Amino acid sequence: MVEKHGEPAAPKRRTGLTRAVVVLAILLVLGAAVYMIGMSSRDTLPDDVMVAGWPESGGVPAGDAVSTTDRPDLEEFQWYDTVRKDGVWQDAERMTTFDALKGSWKGMIVYAADRKMEPYARELLNVTIAGEEQDCRLTLDWYQMCWEDRLPRSESNKADSVFSGAYRNNECYVTGSGSITLGQFCRYEGKEYAFGSLTLTGGNTVELVLLRP
Repeated sequence: MVEKHGEPAAPKRRTGLTRAVVVLAILLVLGAAVYMIGMSSRDTLPDDVMVAGWPESGGVPAGDAVSTTDRPDLEEFQWYDTVRKDGVWQDAERMTTFDALKGSWKGMIVYAADRKMEPYARELLNVTIAGEEQDCRLTLDWYQMCWEDRLPRSESNKADSVFSGAYRNNECYVTGSGSITLGQFCRYEGKEYAFGSLTLTGGNTVELVLLRP
């Protein structure tokens, strides 16, 4: 065959093996990108979120976390009447650092604790403390209203209440629909406690006590 001058040579065909290598390389790059995105999302969780089993991401192992998301029961607070009368346990360990207070608590609000006003009631809820000392946030997750002479009323469908403020001089003061003051946090016999008050929008002040786990 006589080669014709001035005409380009025909391009060589890419083999099936070459195509397979290119496709495999693309898949590996995409897989690595998806993995890095997932790791980035995990490592950028908010500081106030504790993820059990992820200590490398700032969380706390489940066995060490002092926190609770369980719903409270009225029987868990039977000790409170004695503490109201005699005061907090003398050998209780005081908690003063804000980071130690953060997390979820079981809570009870005592209405008309001196029983001079009717109806006498106790309200159960969950309270979450989050944020920082200068930007403290309390979220109240309502659960149940309890009376002495009638059946409890569920409040699970009630919207959460959010209070914000600051933690200063070992006291947490936040405002929202009223105001909350928590000034006594302590640890006693494996449990943690907090004592304070809630001032309602109408001006009445009721007692607030927290417990965990």
